[in-house]
Amino acid sequence: MLSRLVLSVTNRCPIACPHCVATASPRGRARLTLREMRTAVDDMFGLGRLRMVIFTGGEPFLLREDLLDMVGYCAAKGLTTRIVTNAFWARTPENASNIVQACLAAGLTELAVSCDEYHQKFISIDNVRHANDACREQGLPCALSHKIMKGNTLTLERLEEALRRPLIRFSHEGDNPANDVVDSGYTVPLGENMHLIPDEDILYPDSDDHWKTPCDSALENTVITENRELAVCCGMIPRKVREVVFGPLGKYHLAELILQADRDLITNWLALEGPYGLMQFIQARKPAIPFRKRYVSRCHLCSEILTRDDCRAVLHAHCHEKVREISIKRAFYDHARPDAGH
Repeated sequence: MLSRLVLSVTNRCPIACPHCVATASPRGRARLTLREMRTAVDDMFGLGRLRMVIFTGGEPFLLREDLLDMVGYCAAKGLTTRIVTNAFWARTPENASNIVQACLAAGLTELAVSCDEYHQKFISIDNVRHANDACREQGLPCALSHKIMKGNTLTLERLEEALRRPLIRFSHEGDNPANDVVDSGYTVPLGENMHLIPDEDILYPDSDDHWKTPCDSALENTVITENRELAVCCGMIPRKVREVVFGPLGKYHLAELILQADRDLITNWLALEGPYGLMQFIQARKPAIPFRKRYVSRCHLCSEILTRDDCRAVLHAHCHEKVREISIKRAFYDHARPDAGH
């Protein structure tokens, strides 16, 4: 939980994608101030293990001066940095080149550009090409984050045509090139009432069991939301789900919130057994509660469980039955960690 800090700097965005778990849009007004971002970095850095800071949103480049200030602030501490963007700013090659130059001057380590069926309904694919070209030409590592879905027209082949470049598929196992690389994954249905989407409208991976594993983000990532709260895991669960949100900052020091999350039953349950463990627990007590036969990912199942009233009612009524078992598993988890005792 201490090596990587994700700052969701704003919920404002030039576009309003229907799938956005941050509910970002042009109407968004929440944001972290420069002082709040610096304090969060300082507090995490002071804990001794921080290595990387990721800026996301909303659209981080709407906070351009403060964003670049923070990149430089992190670089001065020897931290690697990543900005996740939709490239709305790369309308022309000149605009893209100027922004990439500014990022490099600030000390940015890498850029991640979101591109998929949703984003490209609002933003020209030319923007993605301009951003990718500028990064390659100026030596800023850049990865394209691509999502696929039912009826997808922006396939990887179509993306290569639009970018006029062959793209290397990102490998989570080995080395990757600095540029012209794409990380493609399935669109995950998240948010309230997503359990009502029929199966035939969802594109599922071929693998049957990948969503049954423990969550490797719950005790690893520290996400500060634009509402000055700490969100555990990847931050993809809707922010109104209070079981995975702690805070607010200001009332509590960041270290206090990290300790709260670290000791929280649901957080540990997700880390040690995953949402599949929660599903089995719910089914054992209320067999009539329906679930899908499979899920796109752990996040898909997790979001469904934590946003459904019937599932939440079972967890609230019976979660105390799980405390002793999770406590024992957490003790073994801590003992087995590579950095245990350090």
